[in-house]
Amino acid sequence: GPRAARNAGSAPAVRWQAAAATTAAAGPAAPRGMTVRMWVEVGGGTPVRERPWGRVVGRKTRGALLRVDGIADGWGRLEEDFVETDAESVTASSLGFALDSEGEEEELQLLEGWVLLDGRDLGLSRQLVAFGGEADAPPPPPPPAGEEERAVARRAATAAAEAEEGHDSSIGALLQGAGLPEELAAPLQAAGIVDLPSLLVAASRGDVHRELRGAGVSKLGQRQKLSALVAPHWEALALKERGNEAYRESRFEAAAGAYSRALAVLPCAYTD
Repeated sequence: GPRAARNAGSAPAVRWQAAAATTAAAGPAAPRGMTVRMWVEVGGGTPVRERPWGRVVGRKTRGALLRVDGIADGWGRLEEDFVETDAESVTASSLGFALDSEGEEEELQLLEGWVLLDGRDLGLSRQLVAFGGEADAPPPPPPPAGEEERAVARRAATAAAEAEEGHDSSIGALLQGAGLPEELAAPLQAAGIVDLPSLLVAASRGDVHRELRGAGVSKLGQRQKLSALVAPHWEALALKERGNEAYRESRFEAAAGAYSRALAVLPCAYTD
């Protein structure tokens, strides 16, 4: 499986780059030459992916201090490479990296590592926070007073807006719309996946197939259909982040265009 790599001695580091390193939704690769440090704030740690919303290649625990060499569409690219191999024991001295295990030399593919910066738009906790010279990562801020009551009110308003527009985001309706058996509803609900927002959280917090497999969805095709339901949300979020960046740079027409594309990708009957 994927393994984190570290530089070995003075051998030159090799950085893998490919046009497929970002999805269309993620936009162009983040510019190199800039480095910022960020703490992992979220309690359970944050996944590292080969590209935005790509495969999980590692995990950074809470309190880890990360070096980010570029930011794009709400994602940060780590100054760290990852390797993937099917062999149990490998070495990579010829590439300038040492792995934790030893064994026969063989070719390795170096992968970039990307981390989501925030996540609150997806129902997650904030993932990273800027480093300000602290000796340790600052604790996550307490929820604002009355946040639980506001969350209940938002869910009620969402349900009312959906009902008025004839929408139904319950897990039963999602399964029916995706052509999946209704028998899947019970194990998903038991795992806390009861509607589209909770499916979005489950799919976004780690490896989507592992999360859904743990929720009782054993067949690959069924997991793919469920993950396809949340992909438009990821694309819309990337477009929103792109619009925010354009707005901060006073490129207002570009910002409006990105926001409009986000709405087109993800039409909805309500807003939070």
